[in-house]
Amino acid sequence: MNTKQQKNRHPGRVFLAKSKNRPYLAACPLHIVNAEFFLDLKLQKKVMKLRMQNRGREAVAGMVIYARYLDRDGNVIGADNGYIVLNFSNIYCAPGETTLGSKTVVLPYQDICGIEAYIGSLTYASGKTQEFSVEDY
Repeated sequence: MNTKQQKNRHPGRVFLAKSKNRPYLAACPLHIVNAEFFLDLKLQKKVMKLRMQNRGREAVAGMVIYARYLDRDGNVIGADNGYIVLNFSNIYCAPGETTLGSKTVVLPYQDICGIEAYIGSLTYASGKTQEFSVEDY
């Protein structure tokens, strides 16, 4: 009898939710390609991971993200539209490249099935800051 054991692609991680849609703002040079939450079993922390693509001409050194959680039916979890603010200050994304960023987060007690993430502001390597509004998406 020949049996195969399936390998876990990400040992020590339990995926909790992935982005349902990828809102794109033409005026913003940085685009969030993918967002996901997972539980790091080794550290016992919940982590948000973002994959970002820089379509602009300047290197991005940091950003502020507005995110909200969605339930199984696509409704927003939490009051005040459920927005949380995450500051990614330790990223570097050169023009034309894709990079990953991660941040420890606190999740609500309800089961979440999706994420919506919007870029609130970008800080460029030159020190310049550019603001964006969630209503623009």
